[in-house]
Amino acid sequence: MDNAVEHFPHESCTAKYIQYHAIGTRKGLRPTLVCVDGFSFSVQASKFHYCYPRTEDALHYETVEVGFPSEPCDELMPYAEDPELPCGIFGFVPVSVVEAVIRRHGGIDLSLTFSKAASIAA
Repeated sequence: MDNAVEHFPHESCTAKYIQYHAIGTRKGLRPTLVCVDGFSFSVQASKFHYCYPRTEDALHYETVEVGFPSEPCDELMPYAEDPELPCGIFGFVPVSVVEAVIRRHGGIDLSLTFSKAASIAA
């Protein structure tokens, strides 16, 4: 069983990812989330991001900030900071939308996600 399915198999994958990285790895940022099919994007939530609630220590986020998807993603476009930048910043994206994107791309590949985070931190 691959890491994506083993650790985050259900609809709460985004919430678990955000909670697991409550502190983040570099200057309070969570690592780039990499999906099983290679699609990647940033998912952030803190008092500095476009999310609700705007705090670092929430047990549950209704919306999160998504940034810099590796390819344009139609589901994210309604939340685009700048509609001319399909791979830019997306604010106040409902967690359910993020989870749908993750499911469409095969789930979270934890090995790739954490190996990228380790290489950045080194």
